[in-house]
Amino acid sequence: MPKQTKPKKPKKPILTIVSAIHNEADTIENFIEKCYKEICTKLPAEILIAEDGSTDGTKEILLTLKKSGRYPLRLIMAKEKKGFFRAMKDSLTTVK
Repeated sequence: MPKQTKPKKPKKPILTIVSAIHNEADTIENFIEKCYKEICTKLPAEILIAEDGSTDGTKEILLTLKKSGRYPLRLIMAKEKKGFFRAMKDSLTTVK
């Protein structure tokens, strides 16, 4: 009988969840937690957040979540608001 081998996990994510956000301090942690539970625990995936110059504490929450290492999180942080489509464009150019 041939020896069975476990499939190797890809080193890089096979799926990137992309979201552009602005002033989502009240909802961003819950959003990331749901993405993680529903997708990242089942597939090699990452969460890419394009933060668009928030002024309500969203940036600080994202940085804390990133630093915790709990989530496969990549951040693109804007110094000022550029708009949804620009934030999405900036994030999509980083996905490989």
